Amino acid sequence: MALTLLFNAPLIIIIGNRAELRTKRPNVYVIYLAVADILVGCITMPAEILFVVLGEWVFGNGICKLTVYLEVKLNVQ
Repeated sequence: MALTLLFNAPLIIIIGNRAELRTKRPNVYVIYLAVADILVGCITMPAEILFVVLGEWVFGNGICKLTVYLEVKLNVQ
């Protein structure tokens, strides 16, 4: 998860701050991919790690439904 932030955040910042890089279509897709990767690292991975380590869902029914909704809505699996 830390590596996800370490490598994707600077990529978004560099491409986002340079107009000549921001206007090229492949770079826009790279930004979208980096954002999606960060969302997976911040939403899906922590929840799955805690579920596996603890053997049960400890965050309650509301957070369970929210996490599943975000995973489905963001098409993350």
